[in-house]
Amino acid sequence: MISAHTREVFKGRERNIDVTALSSRAAYSSLLNQESSGVIVTGSPAHVRQNAEWMKWTMDALIELDRVGTPVLGVCFGHQLLGQAFGGQVDFNPQGREIGTYPLTFHAEDPLLGGPGQAPLVAMTHLDSVIVRPAEAQAVASTALDPHAALRFSPTTWGVQFHPEMDAEIVGHYLSDRRDQIQAEGIDVEAVRASLQESPYGASLLRRFAQFCHAGKRFL
Repeated sequence: MISAHTREVFKGRERNIDVTALSSRAAYSSLLNQESSGVIVTGSPAHVRQNAEWMKWTMDALIELDRVGTPVLGVCFGHQLLGQAFGGQVDFNPQGREIGTYPLTFHAEDPLLGGPGQAPLVAMTHLDSVIVRPAEAQAVASTALDPHAALRFSPTTWGVQFHPEMDAEIVGHYLSDRRDQIQAEGIDVEAVRASLQESPYGASLLRRFAQFCHAGKRFL
């Protein structure tokens, strides 16, 4: 699900989005031959720690996209996949499930994500995390439960553990759908629901990424 604010992001020349289903190594190889302004790797019900074959193909493709300078933004699972591809480690978040809207704490200035002096709210729902940061990746921002909530892997590749495409209503649906499981983990679902706030930073981040893809190095 994506928020109404997110749907408004991709207007004008940034609105033409092609979606391709890839189911083989050859199909992933063909992705590299397409002319793409940028790539967003989304969330998924899958887990990087499952080490499925298609994940290996995807990681190979992401490393090659980075090598040729195609802008890449990983979101949640996509963020974790990039973390693994670049030499980090993904596993259960030792701090437990993170779900709700929480402030980001910035540790570095970044032209896409922002920097110190800002504390935007972001929508979170995840069990896994990049628990070991790749050696060359910059830790841009954290949350209370995830020190690697936003990473910059290279000049053109970023990953965020939060969901910029979600709003408070969508997070609320996740709380309802997974209520029993979340409560079994000791989380007060209604307290989290009551604390939900809108997070317009997410839509603005996607807009900036679309602008970066269009502008290239002129953005930096």
